[in-house]
Amino acid sequence: MIKISELKRSISEKIAPCYILKGKDGYLRKMAIDTLKEILIADYIDFNCDEISLLSGGAQKVIDALDVLPVLDEKRIVFATDVTDKLIEADFNLLEKYLFNPNENSVLVIVTANSDLVSSNGGKMLKSLEKFAVVVDCSKLAPDEIEYEVEKILSQGKRVTIEKNALETLVQFTGGDMQRIKSELEKLRYFTDGSITQNEVVELVRSE
Repeated sequence: MIKISELKRSISEKIAPCYILKGKDGYLRKMAIDTLKEILIADYIDFNCDEISLLSGGAQKVIDALDVLPVLDEKRIVFATDVTDKLIEADFNLLEKYLFNPNENSVLVIVTANSDLVSSNGGKMLKSLEKFAVVVDCSKLAPDEIEYEVEKILSQGKRVTIEKNALETLVQFTGGDMQRIKSELEKLRYFTDGSITQNEVVELVRSE
């Protein structure tokens, strides 16, 4: 498993046939998705990027999309979403069979909030696919990485800063979940005169 901060370097060295973005933090999953999209030529991304729900489309629809040739690019990406414990074992079997001999022109990206995913009948597990994939940890950032992302978020729109002790309290209250941190920062920026204080965090943010 690699950290999200290592994903860009990993892609630059070698593009894998499959990536599994695994973790509950929606902000980090989106960050990983955006990083993977950089593989594609921006002008043709609409032709070469699909998002398919496994719950509504099933694994076969994902595989059919992976077998399509890219348009004016070297790669295409298929994001398999809604990867939950409602999946049946047959879906895992189809994906596993595909990954034994994947299309070299396509990249499968499995997106899931569930770290220990098991099929609905308790058979196949997500780990059965991990041996074919680069697994990206989308659960939590290190403190210095959180600080960097917070600065990036606060530099957009109404520019404000956050005091160090205020950030520490915010991270504590949110459990370090970047999706929630971003949401709280968007609220806090409109209740501050320029620098978010610890008192403002304590008053306006609900502790988990």
